[in-house]
Amino acid sequence: MRGSATDPAMMAMDGASSGASSPALGGGAGPGPTAAAGRAVAGLSLEEQRAWEPFAFMQLADTQLGFQESWRAYGYDEPEGFADEVEMLDQIVDEINRLKPAFCVVCGDMVNAMPQASSAEDREKRQAQTQAFRAACARVDPAVPLVCVCGNHDVGDRPNAATISEYNRDFGDDYFSFWVRGVKCICVNSQLWKDDSEAAALRAEHDRWLRAELASPETAKAQHILVFSHIPPMIFAQDEADGYFNLDRRTRDEVMGLFCEFGVRAVFCGHYHRNAGGWYTPQWKWSGEAAQAASKTVEVVVTGAAGANIVDKAGGEPLEISGMNGCKIGPDVSGVRLVRVADKDVSHRWCTLNALRGLRKELRAELPTYAFMNTVSADGVAKTPRPA
Repeated sequence: MRGSATDPAMMAMDGASSGASSPALGGGAGPGPTAAAGRAVAGLSLEEQRAWEPFAFMQLADTQLGFQESWRAYGYDEPEGFADEVEMLDQIVDEINRLKPAFCVVCGDMVNAMPQASSAEDREKRQAQTQAFRAACARVDPAVPLVCVCGNHDVGDRPNAATISEYNRDFGDDYFSFWVRGVKCICVNSQLWKDDSEAAALRAEHDRWLRAELASPETAKAQHILVFSHIPPMIFAQDEADGYFNLDRRTRDEVMGLFCEFGVRAVFCGHYHRNAGGWYTPQWKWSGEAAQAASKTVEVVVTGAAGANIVDKAGGEPLEISGMNGCKIGPDVSGVRLVRVADKDVSHRWCTLNALRGLRKELRAELPTYAFMNTVSADGVAKTPRPA
């Protein structure tokens, strides 16, 4: 993808979002990320963001303050605390303020410590990590909304009413939607799909809401529909085996079938702490009005960590915990995904912090020269072309 200095999608990086940012969470929590409430984000409603205009946004995943330290329990020589992860987040915030994307989204696992911990030590870790995350996000330019999607470390591996309530207190709604310049964005609670054993009713409510959002007449008029999730429906291929890092095959087909039915353009995810992704092709045909939209494939974009990224274990199973061999963190490893939303397509590129800093301020409009490519590997090289 190539662009010029007058490309409006990239010029969006040089100006404020067209919508006002939401207030930070209250309740004494202090400033922090943009808070979703009432399943919406203030300033990012259809009425305020109806007009279509190309733009660019930034996706983060797995800031996960405390993840690096957690490897000490498995014999890895990692430092105590989460100073390195805060440093990466602070540097990313500096780049957000410099590049000024239309919005930013963190696709889950803002912190490592689990909610509703039984020990006082773990509860204190959770509080400290949450406060540090919020403090970093408080420095984001108010003109750039930064929204958070819940991950398994945010609502628990087995979410329930108590863990979700804790998340709501600290970060806002666990699922919601918003609009940006004619594009519908939907943020889901994917952990309800991963394990609803203590939240069957909450999952049912979530799934009813999701279908209603997708089926609404307003959504049908969107320039694009984008979904943001923590757990990827798939890591590499739609027929891959069930694993720790993806959704089980039955749920995967149900969820992705729904996205195909309503013409979702792409699903942006995290959780894997590595870059991956692929295309999901509908497994059946629809009739009537849904047929044209359902004929499209949907891209699943799995984005590496803004904090510590996982090192692959030789001989391990890539879809399971057995495929992990410690972690790495630093400006040459940690990064974000830059996404360009154009009239007919959505393209993206993984950038480490070093690569991101290499984008000089006066050259923001030339971001397309990075040759944005869908479905990129860790080094940014395209792996899988879009199916015909």
